Amino acid sequence: MSPLLKEYSPEIPSGFLHCLLLHRTSALKRALRIEEYLRRRHEEALKVAAVPSVFSNPVDDSCFAVKYFRTSLRLQTLYYLINARAEKEREAKRAELASLNQKSKSILARASKMGHGQSKDNLGRRVHSTTCQKCRLEERAKDLKIAIHERPLPHSMVPAQWVVFELSPPRSFSAWRDITYMILHDIGLPLGLDSRLVKPGALLDSLSYFKQWAAGHLRLRRVTIASAMPPFPNQNVRIPTEESLVLVNNQQSFMLFDRQAKSWVVESFSESCQAKFYTSPIPLSSPYNRLERFVSGTRYTPNQIVAAQADCPDEISLHEFIAFSGLRSGPRLQWLNIARELASPSLSFRREEVHTLITQAAWQLGPLSNGVREWHIDLNNASFAMALLRELEFLLEKNKANWQEEVTVRTIGASHSFDPNSYLICPQLSSPVDFWPQQWTRMIFLGARVRYCGGFEM
Repeated sequence: MSPLLKEYSPEIPSGFLHCLLLHRTSALKRALRIEEYLRRRHEEALKVAAVPSVFSNPVDDSCFAVKYFRTSLRLQTLYYLINARAEKEREAKRAELASLNQKSKSILARASKMGHGQSKDNLGRRVHSTTCQKCRLEERAKDLKIAIHERPLPHSMVPAQWVVFELSPPRSFSAWRDITYMILHDIGLPLGLDSRLVKPGALLDSLSYFKQWAAGHLRLRRVTIASAMPPFPNQNVRIPTEESLVLVNNQQSFMLFDRQAKSWVVESFSESCQAKFYTSPIPLSSPYNRLERFVSGTRYTPNQIVAAQADCPDEISLHEFIAFSGLRSGPRLQWLNIARELASPSLSFRREEVHTLITQAAWQLGPLSNGVREWHIDLNNASFAMALLRELEFLLEKNKANWQEEVTVRTIGASHSFDPNSYLICPQLSSPVDFWPQQWTRMIFLGARVRYCGGFEM
């Protein structure tokens, strides 16, 4: 990848992963490394003068493509070859135009010295002859035409350099841009946003003039450029004519185009977030369906919850409504609320909806601060973590003999798949700690072992 790209934003927001639900230690560590990398890249980009996004239109001197072009001898050579060939063609076109103009002038001069031919019809009247030589010469002059020649590159320097860059971009840049756009557009944007199909004038690699110059991997790339209008029509101009009507500048306006979605590239990803993937939907038939908004967010205040009591379904007690809707009220209070509800009879832990709520709070990453997830910082407190584990053990002991509490046991110990690596609590305790007593060296949750090796190891 070009070192020049360090001056530009990585495009993916540093907080893009905050909505994810992760419960494996390996996934948590990968997310940490990714977020720290994105944050570092954003900080590096801020140290230089403001530069546009690699997805912005139109381009200017500060865009990546133009800056890269001006450092690339390969692209500058390609620019020279395209222009040199175009100038050669235009010189030939000038000579052709001069020749045809002279030919037309000569024919019309001959015709001007002639009179119209006449003949007699069946009634003996004199009429214009169908074989009039003067008319034939004039028609011959009118039939003289010349094809228009359009410059292949835009007349302005910056757009022309951009087009040459997009004809043969570095493979690594094209791959990075495609993957980044896929993450931001396909995963991040709300469904249906900017889904309008458009028919561009012409994709860059479909323009016949550029086919010999286009890089071989160009057709495999999702993000390319296309003209907003079709190329200058392949039409002829009648002779005699002026050079300005035959040798025309490039009339096309290029923009970034998404070849897969068949739409113009989205320039702003301010709404990009993978939130649509991180909440398990609550069935419409469930009495908890009206409480789904309290599962996906953490910004509800206690006053808002009290004001929403009128929405409490008849099948749910008011105490459970308040406990359910308030569990995620305040991101830093989630684990405290979980610990409280484990010891409280308010929540029906045997319900799948409560399992969804608890796992949403326990597994959602949230913001990162100094290498620590802010929402889960309480788990690094020895006394709180011990109290939480005691409540989990007590709840498990109380319900282990009741087959109807299968969901409760799953909430305590493992995921739906009963995967030994899929724990509710333990991945968040993966940072090394020194305060765990030896009697916690071996704990059994649902038959899966949690081992203490200078901390919890999954």
